[in-house]
Amino acid sequence: MSNVMPGMNPNWPRWVLASASKQFIDYFDAQGIFSFVHSDDSNTGQFQNGIEFRLDGPNGKWLTRTEWDLYIEISLLITTMRDDKDAHILERYLGIAASALTSAIPIFRFGDDATFLEGCFTLEAEGREPLVLAKFGIVQVDLPVIQASANGHYKGRFINPK
Repeated sequence: MSNVMPGMNPNWPRWVLASASKQFIDYFDAQGIFSFVHSDDSNTGQFQNGIEFRLDGPNGKWLTRTEWDLYIEISLLITTMRDDKDAHILERYLGIAASALTSAIPIFRFGDDATFLEGCFTLEAEGREPLVLAKFGIVQVDLPVIQASANGHYKGRFINPK
């Protein structure tokens, strides 16, 4: 047996992004909320009520010859238009985003074998808060835009048999 540390599976970043973004975008679609993945063409550049999905990671910690703990952070940027008829629109969107972040995230091999479950992330963080909500308020005085973010920190155990 070699003493060389096996690398992280080069497919994990792709599978993680595809699986997580699909889960969140599908959830927001079911709620009737416009959403898009950061840097996706769905971003029109125009301010509107909606949620932008961002993912950082996966970052890894090698445990055994084949086991890895992977960590991801999902950031949801919530944008709402100031509405004199609905003073709580930002809080409603923030609540929906927080609810979405509390679900486990199964990772499938999208693009290869989408029926194969590669692993699962759960909301959990070592040394920091697993779920963080922050309100930014009015972004610019002359724009009727209010923003907030919901961030989830996740951990999952994955096997790379190579």
